[in-house]
Amino acid sequence: MKKTVTLCFFFIVLFFSGHFDVSAALNPINPVLPGDRPDPSVIKIGDEYWAIATSNEWSPLFPIFKSKDLNNWELVSYVFPKGAPKWALNNFWAPELSNDDTQNKVYVYYTARDKSSNRLSCAVAVASSPEGPYKDLGPLVAQEPGSIDAFAVRDENGKLYLLWKEDGNSMGRPTTIWAQEMTEDRKKLVGEMHALIVNDTPWEYVCSEKTGIFMLYILLRAVVIKIVIIRREWHGPKPCWASGKNIRKIRYWLIMPTGNVPGMVRL
Repeated sequence: MKKTVTLCFFFIVLFFSGHFDVSAALNPINPVLPGDRPDPSVIKIGDEYWAIATSNEWSPLFPIFKSKDLNNWELVSYVFPKGAPKWALNNFWAPELSNDDTQNKVYVYYTARDKSSNRLSCAVAVASSPEGPYKDLGPLVAQEPGSIDAFAVRDENGKLYLLWKEDGNSMGRPTTIWAQEMTEDRKKLVGEMHALIVNDTPWEYVCSEKTGIFMLYILLRAVVIKIVIIRREWHGPKPCWASGKNIRKIRYWLIMPTGNVPGMVRL
């Protein structure tokens, strides 16, 4: 009862101080960002929210959006406004924004296909601010079935890791989620690869990425990483077709059709 009264008082103070928009919080007009915006990632830096989404083969690559309230978004820049990095061919997927407070730098982890090997690769770019300009640091890992959907985490001792998915299901193989230590400049992986989870039971093998395998990945990010790597609490909704880390208690976002209008949806 005491907790409920405290929460009610907190929201009343926010309301009368002008810092809480009840209608916007309870009834966001979805999609908040119409269009083809798969795999969105959203972070908060200061008092501003920043979002990024998959480009596929549409250039300029990886649009970056800014918002003050999570409902109204402004396109401010692109990670690669002049086209793809020289090493990359296509399949520009699943970018993850990551703010490093200690370095005052923003990193974007993304997937792209390597021209020389034709493998899907996990790569990274860096900038001094979220709107850029970004410098590409190149690919970090490219396994034979493909390496996709990377993002960075730190363990309880501050050690930096890259986590990613080996795209085995695209070739009818087991699908493993890997972790490997990464240098602070994000230019290479070091040490041994560690398999965190793999689809090793019969029901998992019949799933595609859009169902079981992807759900398994989201569950990994929500639960397994909490136990193995970063030990963070899970404040998001139930696992869904979504992308992005639940940093600073920002609710998850997803790409889904809303009526006949696809777009980025606020939960």
